[in-house]
Amino acid sequence: MSRKPWRALALCLALAAPSFGAAQAPRDGAPETLASFPLPPLPDRPFALQFAGAVALFSLPDASTRKAFPAVLILPDALGADGRAVPYVESLLGAGIAVLELRDASAEAARAALALLASDPRIEAPRLGVLGFGQGGRLALGLRISAAR
Repeated sequence: MSRKPWRALALCLALAAPSFGAAQAPRDGAPETLASFPLPPLPDRPFALQFAGAVALFSLPDASTRKAFPAVLILPDALGADGRAVPYVESLLGAGIAVLELRDASAEAARAALALLASDPRIEAPRLGVLGFGQGGRLALGLRISAAR
């Protein structure tokens, strides 16, 4: 089954009615983790999230034998997500790699997204990657350089 209809539905819900379509972390001062969101993402269906002022789609690969997955953060170009990431998301999920796709790129949101991924027990924290398009690619390079320091 193609993931595209689910991706479109999750994004529409997240953007049209954030209180219904996107899970929001509790506001009790606890640090945000993927596990702190009320609804866990299901394999083969992206799950819309809102954190650090950003909207993202989180997808887990369909692999019931693994407890933890490598993950890739996808950063869009300056004007936001435009569909270029779809074939990459499909390929990554098919290879058993979880994907968190930010809908708009900012350094703060990207750092928060990486921290969110690293804190999730379903994600192998040492195996995180970043993929960016245009401005998102430049941001990915900046994140790598700042992480190396």
